[in-house]
Amino acid sequence: MTGSTAAFNGRKILLSIIVLAVAGGIGFLNYQRRSKIETDLFVPIETDIDSRSITVMTPQSGGVNIRIRGPAKSISRLSRNPVRIRLDNIKAGNGIQTLPIDRLKIRLPSDVSVVNIRPETVTVRIEPLIEKSLPLVIELRGKPAAGFTLAERIVKPETVRVRGPESVVSAQTGIRIKPVDIGGVSESFEKRVVPDLPDPLKRVGAEPFILKLDVREKIVSTRLAGIPIEGRGTAQIFEISPPSLTMTVKGPLQQIQRLKENPDFAVYVDFTGLGPGVYVRRAVILLPVDIVLTKTDPELFTIRIKK
Repeated sequence: MTGSTAAFNGRKILLSIIVLAVAGGIGFLNYQRRSKIETDLFVPIETDIDSRSITVMTPQSGGVNIRIRGPAKSISRLSRNPVRIRLDNIKAGNGIQTLPIDRLKIRLPSDVSVVNIRPETVTVRIEPLIEKSLPLVIELRGKPAAGFTLAERIVKPETVRVRGPESVVSAQTGIRIKPVDIGGVSESFEKRVVPDLPDPLKRVGAEPFILKLDVREKIVSTRLAGIPIEGRGTAQIFEISPPSLTMTVKGPLQQIQRLKENPDFAVYVDFTGLGPGVYVRRAVILLPVDIVLTKTDPELFTIRIKK
């Protein structure tokens, strides 16, 4: 066998292999196209109607299970284009209706068919759609920082207009806002909030809701005992009896807790212009602006100025 003959035979064999491979690939693709599988799908039921509300009573899942048959490739595409069943055979009027599922109206690729549907009927309740304005209920979580309290809470607007099935709307007395966390806050603030609408209610309008929270220092009434009394306005030796008093004050908690350290706080008897002798006087009590004196015990003090 010459070299040219051997080369020719080699090319012939290679060409035969390529032809067989292509034929096999085409055959495999044709097999895939002809090969069909079966699988189950959950299909939600669409119930939107402009003038009426439709609630699926059974099945409670709000959809049906269908078994379909078709090429695997076509079925895999359904994950990108979910199947829906739209009820278009609803009769006029309100009330409860049982409706058959028409398999021919289930939108599927042309090479995919429905094997069976479970259940084959759905029961729906049909009622009017109504609108109603309902008060917003403020929902808060947590507590302000120690020594602070929430003095006032206001949301504007105070009501939200909703639309939905008559039975659901009529049962509502108010709509809660989604909870707002106030844990550890120590100052007032404003925040945009959102109504937490129960299904299937829809909001009418798009006006924003603003929550205003007034956070203030906690106001307390406290009894302070053993407050020493100073003497001012004399260089002479003196005695004050009793030497201390008990006082009740009202004001912000943190200011009262730090009252004795406050330079604006003082308790004293003014001796200015007094000579040696015995006198009965009231104590002068100076307090920061935000703290109010409500009671002292005793109110009068005996002072002795020595010669």
